[in-house]
Amino acid sequence: MKNLITVTGVIVLLMNLLAGLLLTAYPWFNVALNSCVIIITCLLLLTLGRIGLRTAFQISLSYFFVILFLIQIILGFLSPQRMQDNICIIVILAILALEVILILTFKTINNHNKTIEK
Repeated sequence: MKNLITVTGVIVLLMNLLAGLLLTAYPWFNVALNSCVIIITCLLLLTLGRIGLRTAFQISLSYFFVILFLIQIILGFLSPQRMQDNICIIVILAILALEVILILTFKTINNHNKTIEK
């Protein structure tokens, strides 16, 4: 699973960079923003695979993270080319915070259930 996430992330990142080179309507600010989203999502998915969640938790969170990733990419495409007063960046950061909170919550629940079973 780790290799699949890594290879897929590299391919998506390269496609994003190529799109930035080939499309004049895709500004470099947005390319950089989406590249950050791709890298962070891959790192979160790799973290999700390493923290030892039960299979059902891991699969459901993985699918949910992919859906949130698509939303973040769309926001990255639509984002204005400035940092100030940029609601798209705020929403992307809020989604990132939600993903981190979900990982921590599911890890805590998983650890609590393991101690109960012992």
